[in-house]
Amino acid sequence: MTMKKLCYILVLFVLASCNRKSQDTDIFNGEIISIEDHAPEKEVEFKELTLKGLNFGYLAMHDSLAFFMNPKLQTKWFQLFNCHTLDEVGEFVGKGNGHEEFVAVGPIWNFYTENNDVKTLIFDANKESVSVWNITKSLMDSSTVIEQQIRLPWKEANNGAVLKNFS
Repeated sequence: MTMKKLCYILVLFVLASCNRKSQDTDIFNGEIISIEDHAPEKEVEFKELTLKGLNFGYLAMHDSLAFFMNPKLQTKWFQLFNCHTLDEVGEFVGKGNGHEEFVAVGPIWNFYTENNDVKTLIFDANKESVSVWNITKSLMDSSTVIEQQIRLPWKEANNGAVLKNFS
């Protein structure tokens, strides 16, 4: 490729990127609100823990609980440990295709509190659903408490693709 052609391509690229009309308005037509308040910062101290029992898989932490999404468990998806006592608290979220069971789950990405109960969302792609797992009630009852199952028919809406192409 000659230097002249390279210069033409570079000029065309620069002109194309100077488009003042944003394509964001095709997707988003709301108002953008800047949030100035930041979440309070905390000093944290890291220390090594040796948990009692076998632990394996994706790790999620909330307060003093360690959640392992452990695919090696026979009948459950998650194994919980208390980081203060280092003991296993229990195994939760059943494997299977029955009521309040899950065929395949993803790792826990976030926790939230609602009415003083710690909860998280569990996505089961095979059942096309997201479920609300009440962790606080599960720990009190020593069994999995699923509060709500929300249909999420992503396969048909996205023509079988996990993520829809927005081009």
